[in-house]
Amino acid sequence: MNEEGIDVLKAVDIFSGLSEEQFDVICSVAKSKFVKKNTLLCSKGDDNRTMYIIKQGTMDVSVYTESGKELILSTLQAGDYFGELSMLDGEPVSANITSTTNGEIIFVHKEDFFKAMNLNPSIAFNVIHHLCSKIRELTDKAEDFALKDVYERFVRLLGDLSDEAENGERIVGTPLTHKSIALRIGSSREMVSRVMKELEVGGYIETKNKIITIKKKLPTAW
Repeated sequence: MNEEGIDVLKAVDIFSGLSEEQFDVICSVAKSKFVKKNTLLCSKGDDNRTMYIIKQGTMDVSVYTESGKELILSTLQAGDYFGELSMLDGEPVSANITSTTNGEIIFVHKEDFFKAMNLNPSIAFNVIHHLCSKIRELTDKAEDFALKDVYERFVRLLGDLSDEAENGERIVGTPLTHKSIALRIGSSREMVSRVMKELEVGGYIETKNKIITIKKKLPTAW
């Protein structure tokens, strides 16, 4: 594992609190591989015995509704990880993971992870904290789809993905097409296009090369 990979592992919350010796154990068993854009890394229902950490690139987490419509639950970036739930409980993978860019992932197999956890019980506490965060995240997302309309979900998405710039504006650094936004908020591409067009006309947002800049506070309703 090179220095860059070690830095990525050190930033993973599950591995926080490890001694240098214990962390070296993780590094000694972790491996990495490159992935191409549009690679399906995990399919819902797959068996899985591995935890994956993203070193470079981005990955979409998605599911399909009963009608066959794709819904993107989240987009993972460098430092994020996936596969840990099915690795821990032995149940099938709960969502599809697809690379949206070329990238590189680090992976740790279940047997090696459990050996490290047995050597350091603090990892188990970190896992519990991580699972609690996952539950809260899913609860918030379920509340959004149950209680908020398309526009409110759109505003929430921009808020989650944007960072504040020096001039007070907010910038969504991840390129987003109207289709990808629709898949994230459970809407049609046509509806997203209508909302964005009106916000652009009103001077609320600006889009260049699929990068969205929020120029001023968005209306509370549409």
